Amino acid sequence: MLRSLVGSEMCIRDRVSTQSTGKIQRKRMEPRVAGRVMAVSGSAMVLAGMVWGTQLHAVPNPRIGLAAHVKFTSEGIMSVVAGLMLLSNVCQIGPKQASFVAGAHLLLWLQCGSEVVACFTGAADTLVLATAQGNLVRGSDRVEMVIALMHVGPGLLLIGAWGILMVGAARGNAGV
Repeated sequence: MLRSLVGSEMCIRDRVSTQSTGKIQRKRMEPRVAGRVMAVSGSAMVLAGMVWGTQLHAVPNPRIGLAAHVKFTSEGIMSVVAGLMLLSNVCQIGPKQASFVAGAHLLLWLQCGSEVVACFTGAADTLVLATAQGNLVRGSDRVEMVIALMHVGPGLLLIGAWGILMVGAARGNAGV
């Protein structure tokens, strides 16, 4: 019966369930569902990067805008690759690990979005190279802190996610 569910029905099924106590309990994503989520999200990220690239002339800090364009497209491709690893069974991981990997890749939207914000506000502390090359100003303390958090948190989670994918790929078809 579960194989007959498709698309959004699978996502709804995998998101939450209720027990007889009435509590909502989070379920873990199956690796194939996580793979599909990452492939779609990554493709959307690549598209967003391409569209954003057409708008670089209109932002106050085009050098940081270019960094955002590159980040959207490269991170999107990375998410697609990770998704395809799970969809093709190259990587054998369990539902808990698949949920972590998908969550880490979805947080990349925050990283990319923070670079778009930095195009308008500046971010000398976090985006040091782009700021130095473009002779840009530093953003306010609050903006700098938010942009730093949007880079550090998802970045650390992504390191863990790719570690899980690497171990899962090393396992291959040996089982979960």
